[in-house]
Amino acid sequence: MQYTCAYWKTATTLEEAQFDKLELIARKLKLKPGMRVCDIGCGWGSLATHLAKHHQVSVVCITNAAEQAKFIRGRMGNLPVQVHICDYREMESKDIGVFDRVTAVGLTEHIGLKNLSSYFRLIRRVVKDDGLVLLQTIMRNDENMRYGTDLFSHKYIFPNAWATSHVELMEGIRGLLTVEDWVTHGHYYARTLEAWKENLYKMWPKFEAQYNQRVFRIWDYYLCAAIALFQERQLTLCQIVLSKSTVGVARGHYEAVR
Repeated sequence: MQYTCAYWKTATTLEEAQFDKLELIARKLKLKPGMRVCDIGCGWGSLATHLAKHHQVSVVCITNAAEQAKFIRGRMGNLPVQVHICDYREMESKDIGVFDRVTAVGLTEHIGLKNLSSYFRLIRRVVKDDGLVLLQTIMRNDENMRYGTDLFSHKYIFPNAWATSHVELMEGIRGLLTVEDWVTHGHYYARTLEAWKENLYKMWPKFEAQYNQRVFRIWDYYLCAAIALFQERQLTLCQIVLSKSTVGVARGHYEAVR
């Protein structure tokens, strides 16, 4: 239940690559048992589950989707994971405090260009002075994309999504947070999309009675087009580690993880 780029450095299957992505995020966050983590735009809870189970931290999930919240609560068991149903802009009203670590995986693309500065101001407020933030986000290398992504995805898949350029993202961060580490994994996203496309073809016979061929063609075309966009480097995938600009990593050095 992960709809974000996997990490294929040593993995040979999609399941291995998605597990490795979760573990890479954990290592980049330099977690310690007992830390509090906020996962903004938590999806179906895979990252929260992994961090709580394997790294002994507590996690607060933020989602505006009731079905996601229901799914997460059903899978958590006794793990120290809480879920709040709200827009990220409303999360401070939930009185959830501040966090040692903050993650946003696959969320920044859906914030909107005009909201970037307020988004990063919010993140700055909810992370502790010596805390760390990890973003994983699609970004565009093609400055000429009229809607921040390709027109097909804008119309059929991700209405109003905006894959920021490097300049746009840095403008949103400027004066609020410090970049500690930045790495691109666009080639891994192409491979992830290829694995999803294989799954679409493999699983479609089980669903074709429920969905018509138009649905299949839309997703088939989207996956093919997205593979091409990442292979041709019009889009890329970035993992970015941030800290508070006035403090940094406890006034020390962040050791990058690969």
